[in-house]
Amino acid sequence: MSGPFMGIPTLFLKQVAVTPSDTTVIPATKGLYIGTAGNLNAQGVEDDAPVVLVGISGFVPGMFTMIYSTSTTASNIVAVY
Repeated sequence: MSGPFMGIPTLFLKQVAVTPSDTTVIPATKGLYIGTAGNLNAQGVEDDAPVVLVGISGFVPGMFTMIYSTSTTASNIVAVY
């Protein structure tokens, strides 16, 4: 194996593109990658209600189970497992 990541253990086994939805529950993530900055309306495994993260981009660690389309302006969202 060669390249810039040689010797670095794999932190995530799977990455899945996420389409925000007000009804779809996703398996609990290890985090989300937000490719295009914006607001993210998401709910975690043990949260009673969703939270809106404003102006978020990059990697957001957390066990998320819902990415709501309402109030989400961020795009190119990838769930990591």
